[in-house]
Amino acid sequence: MTPLLSMILLFLIAYAGFTLYQKFSVSQFWLKLLFDSGSIHLFIGIIVGPHLLSLISTEIMAQLNFLVALVLGWAGFLIGLQVKFTELRRFQKSYYLFSSTFFISSLLLLLLILMVLIKTEVIDYRISEIAIIALLGAVSSPILIGVIKSKLKIRGPLMHLLQFSVALDNVFAVILLGVFMIIINPHFGFDIISIAIIFGALIFSSIMAWMFYKISSVSKNDQQYFLLLIGFLLTTVGVSMNLGVSMLFIAFVFGLVLTNSPASTRELYHSIASAEKPLYYLLVIFAGVSIGQLSIIFVLLALAFVLVRLSCKLVAGYLSRMVIVEKDKIPKQHGVAHLGMGGIALAMVIDFHLAVNTGLSEFFVLLAAISVLMNVFIASLLINKIQL
Repeated sequence: MTPLLSMILLFLIAYAGFTLYQKFSVSQFWLKLLFDSGSIHLFIGIIVGPHLLSLISTEIMAQLNFLVALVLGWAGFLIGLQVKFTELRRFQKSYYLFSSTFFISSLLLLLLILMVLIKTEVIDYRISEIAIIALLGAVSSPILIGVIKSKLKIRGPLMHLLQFSVALDNVFAVILLGVFMIIINPHFGFDIISIAIIFGALIFSSIMAWMFYKISSVSKNDQQYFLLLIGFLLTTVGVSMNLGVSMLFIAFVFGLVLTNSPASTRELYHSIASAEKPLYYLLVIFAGVSIGQLSIIFVLLALAFVLVRLSCKLVAGYLSRMVIVEKDKIPKQHGVAHLGMGGIALAMVIDFHLAVNTGLSEFFVLLAAISVLMNVFIASLLINKIQL
């Protein structure tokens, strides 16, 4: 199959999934979570990928990197658009304390356990590589929060706090990914040239945001506006891809600078957020296609990671609850609501895979994919047995 036909096939699959998502609603919690998380599209990606039907080979995927980069740029841009400093000030300090404690606790617990496994030679990775795995485990998905809200009819401060917590840990994860990928990149060091390249990439992204604001302010219609946005995003992520810097992070900076400029980005966010779901499905398909050779050892390691992550999330839930004054209003088992693992984790691991492109990065994609699938069922079982 040619790259053009492969691209058309991917778009058709993503669009079909989005159409079904809009037209049909399911009542079973696990089935709704399976569909919303894009797990079905993950299976489709594995099926059409190089290890089964080979409709999309590794060589073709390499030629479609620009499409993957655009999807990653879109994801990072949307996260950056939400970080408007004037609006963040209206949230209570307890929200930041709770959310930061939960994310940092999850990350450090995972990092500690994985470092113990390194010392005992159970796994053989560098600390910088282990940090990427821990970061994947620390991030949560808003999809599970939304499904819980719908199923358990939770409203008010608790749901607001959970939604804020997941949104904030996505911001933390994208920023830390940018740092970790710089550390892990063999072409970067702590010399003056590497530091200049890194700061240059950040300055370039900021300048692109300013230029987009200036040029888009005179655009005559929405079509021109979106074409400009796609062009600027492609340029931004293209530069970061060539430099080996995280595309998610650079696009995040682009959105962050733009939303804190005089530009009115509220309407922009709501208008382009409608494309989030089909692009999310496209991202999940990319993850399925990018999974490396399946082996029993890798699958068992991924399943062990799922269980370790579950334990760390539950412990982090107890720790974050302790720092809140009105802790009685927060259920002890609220860590279950953070078990979701979806779009941002997959975007992070694909970002890493494109930069490194080794057997290790393929295993990381497998790790994230299995975690996404398993957490659907684990969350379904636990949500039915506990009271949030």
